[in-house]
Amino acid sequence: MRYQVPQFIEIEDKIIGPLTIKQFVYLAGGAGMSFIIYTYLPFYLALLLIVIVIPLALA
Repeated sequence: MRYQVPQFIEIEDKIIGPLTIKQFVYLAGGAGMSFIIYTYLPFYLALLLIVIVIPLALA
Protein backbone atom coordinates (compact mmCIF):
# COMPACT_ATOMS: atom_id res chain seq x y z
CA MET A 1 0.00 0.00 0.00
CA ARG A 2 1.09 3.53 -0.72
CA TYR A 3 0.29 6.45 1.51
CA GLN A 4 0.52 10.14 0.76
CA VAL A 5 3.13 11.88 2.88
CA PRO A 6 2.45 15.55 3.72
CA GLN A 7 4.89 17.79 1.85
CA PHE A 8 4.59 21.18 3.56
CA ILE A 9 4.55 20.47 7.28
CA GLU A 10 6.54 23.65 8.09
CA ILE A 11 3.79 25.99 6.83
CA GLU A 12 1.52 27.51 9.49
CA ASP A 13 -2.21 26.95 9.09
CA LYS A 14 -4.25 29.79 7.64
CA ILE A 15 -7.07 30.29 10.13
CA ILE A 16 -8.64 33.68 9.37
CA GLY A 17 -8.71 34.11 5.58
CA PRO A 18 -5.12 34.40 4.30
CA LEU A 19 -3.79 35.18 7.80
CA THR A 20 -2.23 32.88 10.34
CA ILE A 21 -3.37 33.13 13.95
CA LYS A 22 -0.20 35.05 14.87
CA GLN A 23 -0.75 37.63 12.11
CA PHE A 24 -4.41 38.03 13.07
CA VAL A 25 -3.51 38.61 16.73
CA TYR A 26 -1.04 41.35 15.73
CA LEU A 27 -3.66 43.07 13.57
CA ALA A 28 -6.38 42.75 16.20
CA GLY A 29 -4.01 44.08 18.88
CA GLY A 30 -3.10 47.08 16.73
CA ALA A 31 -6.74 47.79 15.98
CA GLY A 32 -7.66 47.45 19.66
CA MET A 33 -4.85 49.75 20.79
CA SER A 34 -5.84 52.29 18.13
CA PHE A 35 -9.44 52.23 19.34
CA ILE A 36 -8.41 52.70 22.97
CA ILE A 37 -6.07 55.55 22.05
CA TYR A 38 -8.79 57.22 19.96
CA THR A 39 -11.34 56.86 22.77
CA TYR A 40 -9.30 58.21 25.68
CA LEU A 41 -6.98 60.84 24.19
CA PRO A 42 -7.63 64.17 22.47
CA PHE A 43 -8.02 63.85 18.71
CA TYR A 44 -4.68 65.30 17.57
CA LEU A 45 -2.63 63.35 20.08
CA ALA A 46 -4.59 60.20 19.28
CA LEU A 47 -4.04 60.70 15.56
CA LEU A 48 -0.30 61.07 16.11
CA LEU A 49 -0.09 57.87 18.15
CA ILE A 50 -2.36 55.90 15.81
CA VAL A 51 -0.12 56.84 12.88
CA ILE A 52 2.70 55.17 14.83
CA VAL A 53 0.75 52.10 16.04
CA ILE A 54 -0.86 51.05 12.74
CA PRO A 55 2.41 50.57 10.77
CA LEU A 56 3.83 48.58 13.68
CA ALA A 57 0.79 46.31 13.64
CA LEU A 58 1.05 45.86 9.88
CA ALA A 59 4.79 45.06 9.92
